[in-house]
Amino acid sequence: MAELKDLDVARAVQGSLLPASYPAPDGYAIHGSCLFAGDLGGDCLDCPPLPDGRILLLIGDVSGHGAASALLMAFIKATVTLWSRSGESDLPLLANRIDALLRSFPGPRRFLAFFGCLFDPATHTIEWLSGGHPYPLLVSPAGSARFVGAPGYPLGIRRRPQASPAGTLELEPGNTLFFYTDGFVEALDRTGAPVGYDRMTEMTCTACAAASADGERARNIVDSLLEHRAAITVEWSDDVTMLVLARLPRKEGVP
Repeated sequence: MAELKDLDVARAVQGSLLPASYPAPDGYAIHGSCLFAGDLGGDCLDCPPLPDGRILLLIGDVSGHGAASALLMAFIKATVTLWSRSGESDLPLLANRIDALLRSFPGPRRFLAFFGCLFDPATHTIEWLSGGHPYPLLVSPAGSARFVGAPGYPLGIRRRPQASPAGTLELEPGNTLFFYTDGFVEALDRTGAPVGYDRMTEMTCTACAAASADGERARNIVDSLLEHRAAITVEWSDDVTMLVLARLPRKEGVP
């Protein structure tokens, strides 16, 4: 009973590290979800507004499972929080700090596969940093989709620091950017086959086409994807985290 009580406390603490709400900049909708496969998980999801008006979008997956990964996730969350309040809105700086943190721990090497973005709702631009994580999917209003990112090493995996691949992106009206961890695409369906990237892309495009064009758009897409996934999979052995950033379609008569 004492161990179960401790586990309940650990679950509550880890739940508190996930976003309780999401920013709602004018003309955009943001929403996410994190489902742990076990009692504790190692997926990271954060979306804090920054002092300069931009928003950090961070999704990641700590190597391993269980309490050790959950503790590392807590350390990473603390690092992100301190960085977001420091006024030093620089993605490479944040990546370097997390990389140094992971390499400083004794014992078996732990690493973080991540994808981070600095999103400016005033200019509709995104600065991204890619670190060994599945690329987010950009879906257009017409229903076409492409992946955004570049090959890179996860943080903490190399003996010496190395810069992560970076790039920029401009969101057009009606664009949707979908972030996810590998637990989504690697989940097995009822026949034992993985969901895979092709089916995930099809599911995402379908969810985007059916979602509302208002402030609930991102939540609609996340809920729809969770329903699709529940319909084709019985259980999962890895955490599943997703995040949606949607620029709302331009209203008629508005330039």
